[in-house]
Order: sequence, then structure tokens, then C-alpha cells
Amino acid sequence: MEVNEQLKLEKRVFKFVADYSGKKVHELSMDTRLYHDLGIDGFDGLTLLTDFFTEFGFGTFYFPTDFKFERHFNFSTKAGFDPMMRFASFCTEKIFGMEMPPSNDRFIPITIEDLIYAAKHKSFLDLSTRAYQKREE
Repeated sequence: MEVNEQLKLEKRVFKFVADYSGKKVHELSMDTRLYHDLGIDGFDGLTLLTDFFTEFGFGTFYFPTDFKFERHFNFSTKAGFDPMMRFASFCTEKIFGMEMPPSNDRFIPITIEDLIYAAKHKSFLDLSTRAYQKREE
């Protein structure tokens, strides 16, 4: 990819994230994390990634089969003592095979740089080796 094309792609990804998060482009950096810095979580995270895959030419219904959404975004509510929520949490982990992070507030970050890589290569980096991080309030 030529340098000019790379810069255009980077600008498009930054604009996409800025539009989605409500931030200004100059407030974002390559290291900006979707969940940890922008607070994009749960269904919003799923929607952002689905729209991202469509916008950047992955295909209309593309979602990587090896991408573990639950490692990057909180998509469940805390089970607490509610028996129905405990059952839903159990189903999420055991029946549907979703891997739950070490605690409800620690997730593997996805950065804008990761999105640029994905847009360029039409695939995500293997982020499974990254450490889980806690979101600082």
C-alpha cells in the first residue's frame, strides 16, 4: 500500500471512530482504546465492529470466526444473586462457549492502530496474547 493510500485509510478509520464515539479526531491517537479510553462497550462495541467490517470492505455480514468478542467488551451484566442472571452467565460461558475475562472490568484492549491494521489487511491481529487491562474511571 502506498504511503498516500495508507494515510487516507488512517484518516478514514480515525473519522469512523470519532463519529462513532462523539470525540473529535484530534482527541484520538493510535493508542486510543475502544473500551478503556472511549467507553465503547457491550452492544455498542458489537455495533461498532459490525459497522466497521461493513464500512471497510470486509463484507456485509462478516465477523471473524476466531474473534472472541467477550475478551474485549463487557457484554453481560453482573450475575449477583439474581438466579436468572446467574443462569444467563452460566449459559454464556458453558453452553455458548464464550470465554469470560478474569473479572468483569478487565478486557483486552482494541486500539485504533488495531482497527487500521484490520482495515488494511481485512483481518484482525491475534490479540489473545495481550494482557487484560482494567478500565480506569
